[in-house]
Amino acid sequence: LDVCIDKANESLDQADKSGLTAEIEVQDHARTDTRRGLALMIKSCLHHPDPAKRAVAQRLEIVIEKYGNFDRKSYDDESAAIEDLVKEFSNATYAPMIILLGIGEWVTSLKSANDAFGALMLRRYAERTQRAVPMKIARVAVEEKIEEIVARVESIINLNGLDSSPELALFVKEYNEIVKRYRNILAQEQGRRKAHHADSDDEVDEDNEDENEENNDDIPVEDQ
Repeated sequence: LDVCIDKANESLDQADKSGLTAEIEVQDHARTDTRRGLALMIKSCLHHPDPAKRAVAQRLEIVIEKYGNFDRKSYDDESAAIEDLVKEFSNATYAPMIILLGIGEWVTSLKSANDAFGALMLRRYAERTQRAVPMKIARVAVEEKIEEIVARVESIINLNGLDSSPELALFVKEYNEIVKRYRNILAQEQGRRKAHHADSDDEVDEDNEDENEENNDDIPVEDQ
């Protein structure tokens, strides 16, 4: 059992680590700097001596403000917002305004930076998926060992009775207390997830749902 648990912990540590984290952070800063630079270029044109350019800058700034605070968005939400912003600045309505202010290169650079960030995130998702498989295998091995131990304890209880060994009685008591505690934790987490998904209308993570259902199975060892 100890060997199986060590392998499960090792798999969990590997699943939590990603060699792409540093690259993702650098690329996120790059697209943030480009986005802020584009916004500053537009803002500076609000004071342009040409009235036509001032008017165009006002319209473009309204578009940016529509997307809210980019810095408070999650990685995925920010990527989607930047993609939509770039598309909007490239459409028939706003593209001529971008050209008039001479900031087309900023829009192009923002698209490139956002695309590069998205590519890194896709690599991270693929990496996590690959690392999740060993973790599931290790977890199954742990569960099988626990089931073997529980079956042996049950056999001893059936043959000799629970009171035949103080150590056995203590083991059963502590085991059941641990199971009860973690069942409560899982129930609370499951309730929190369901509440979150009900508010956001997101799809439920099937893997997590399966895990909760598996870990909520009745435990055969009970106090006598």
